[in-house]
Amino acid sequence: MKMTFLLALALVPGLAYGSVDSGTPMASTVRLIQGLEANIKDDGKKEQQSFDKYACWCEKTMERKASDISHEKDTIAETLTLIKKLKAAIASHGAEIAQLNKDIEQNHEAVTDATELRNKENADYTAEKTESEQCIGALEVAMKVLDGAGTKKSFLQGGMQEAELLSVIGGVRTALNHKLVSQSLSDKDIETMRHFVSKPDDFVVSAPLP
Repeated sequence: MKMTFLLALALVPGLAYGSVDSGTPMASTVRLIQGLEANIKDDGKKEQQSFDKYACWCEKTMERKASDISHEKDTIAETLTLIKKLKAAIASHGAEIAQLNKDIEQNHEAVTDATELRNKENADYTAEKTESEQCIGALEVAMKVLDGAGTKKSFLQGGMQEAELLSVIGGVRTALNHKLVSQSLSDKDIETMRHFVSKPDDFVVSAPLP
């Protein structure tokens, strides 16, 4: 637009050299055109300033966006690397979890086996304890019988019936097969006990007739 008005001024005869009378309509027209030219130049300067300002903003914005894009690219690369590491860690932890579950199952089986073994041992101990107590009871009775025989007292004199004697012999025979007896008695005592079991009559003193 600026160039168009300058061209129009150049085409009007005498306008460029100020040869027009200032009081004529042509002079008024020249002044209007000159004012319009000044306004156009002023607008051009303002537009140039606005353009320069906008161009500066565009340049700074492009620089900032370029920097942001570069930073985000680095962030994406770092994130992808981190994702790969996390996937590897997840796979590793998955294997560890599987192994731990297997270990837990094995420990559970071991605890179950150990519990069964302890229960069996406890049952064996209870049975052995009961048997030992029975053996001890039989031995105590047998010792009383032997003590009586040693003092030349008759079984019948002590109130011992034949059935009771046979019961005592059975209890002593069972006690002789128990490891507690072999561990707690001497060989001589064990031999005496065997003698009593095999030949109880040798320990019986006949009661005198009334």
